[in-house]
Amino acid sequence: IPHSLYNKSWFDIEEGYHSLCTHFNVSNLNGFGIRASDPIVGAAYALLTYVRDVTFTDLSHVRLLQRYTISSHMTIDEATKTNLEILEPQRGTNKQNTLVYLLDKTKTAMGGRLLRKWVSAPLVDLNRIQRRQDAVEAMMQDELRERIQTSLQSIYDLERLSGKLAQLTIHPKALLSLAQSILVLPEIFSLLKDIKAFEVFIPDSVPTELAALLIKSIQEEAPITINEGGIFQLGYNDELDELRKLTNEVKLAISVMEDLQREETGIASLKIKYNRVFGYFLEVTTANKDKVPNTWIRKQTLSNAERYITPELKEFEEKIMTSGERAKALEQKLFCELREEAGKYVLQLQQLAQRISFIDVFCSLADVAIENRYCRPTVDLTLNISLR
Repeated sequence: IPHSLYNKSWFDIEEGYHSLCTHFNVSNLNGFGIRASDPIVGAAYALLTYVRDVTFTDLSHVRLLQRYTISSHMTIDEATKTNLEILEPQRGTNKQNTLVYLLDKTKTAMGGRLLRKWVSAPLVDLNRIQRRQDAVEAMMQDELRERIQTSLQSIYDLERLSGKLAQLTIHPKALLSLAQSILVLPEIFSLLKDIKAFEVFIPDSVPTELAALLIKSIQEEAPITINEGGIFQLGYNDELDELRKLTNEVKLAISVMEDLQREETGIASLKIKYNRVFGYFLEVTTANKDKVPNTWIRKQTLSNAERYITPELKEFEEKIMTSGERAKALEQKLFCELREEAGKYVLQLQQLAQRISFIDVFCSLADVAIENRYCRPTVDLTLNISLR
């Protein structure tokens, strides 16, 4: 009987099974190695429901259900992790005394997270241990490893970016980073395609067409918000280009108006400025206020200047504001559409992120092995230990 502060229905196996099938869009969970009567169904459903409730986010990016068994991993309690200084030092904050610090030569954030996961729960499955050893041994080739690590340094956190894309919370700059990372992947996989230990790591395809679309669409200096404009490159959308052109033309007209007013009034220091309170206004120093035409409307008096508006200036301002706001609204709409299109690739991107994190960790372990002159241990099911 589960003991929890939360609703018992969360742990119901039958309800959980149907809900998990709906979440993963499958008719059954056989592909995950889980039966309908399996007790872990209730736990998995409760965990998913809990995360959804406390984060208030869509979890559609969670596409994998993986069974954790004691028979495949060594269980290490928190006290043992601390005493062995696996992740954290026993005293102080200097992590140089930890095992993970010694082993971590990873080049990506997702590789670093995977390595921490591995050292926290070491394998006890002989076949999987030997497959990892094969992969590390393949990475012992200096030229191969160095070329891969150089490419890895150009990859952003694909795992986190894919999650944000799935929740449709990714901003333009991050989406561009995602695209730039995708374009690095084919080079890494091409270096590994003929190595037997990495046969299962080579994907059928990489969505380079998505990356090309994003890079072609989004400006190089993309913003981190979607409501301030400046997202798309010129030529992405004709209507957007027209609105931008109108805004720029009106701003140029205001600059011309400033020069004209200086000439007509003889006030060389006259300036047309803008703030959120008054919008656009003409600013004249106090010493020149006698030269101001009677048709100007005083708006504000400062200690050393006077601020005025004119009907003509307000007309220009309205054009700027109208076209500018329309352009921002259109960009926001277009970006949401582009983001939804990119969201169709989430599952593929998550799988690629997982493969890259594995490759990164294998490179890291190979680096450490070479640096410390480690040799490959022979692992078997006996209890004998032979040190040479």
